[in-house]
Amino acid sequence: MDPALKTDSNRVRGCVSQVWVHAEPVEGGGGRSVRFHADSDAQLTKGLAALLVLGLSGTPAEDVAKVPV
Repeated sequence: MDPALKTDSNRVRGCVSQVWVHAEPVEGGGGRSVRFHADSDAQLTKGLAALLVLGLSGTPAEDVAKVPV
């Protein structure tokens, strides 16, 4: 994750570790998808963030919106 994206607005609230997640829309291929960037200062949350990035980046925005919170 680009250090410039590690802003307070991208910080995940309520987590003991420092975790940042940034989502950006990507146009192309006949629709909009979402690209995620994430990082953490702790190994466990860094691994969970990597799963988010690998699992959802490139997914259509409509499908990302359907993921339960």
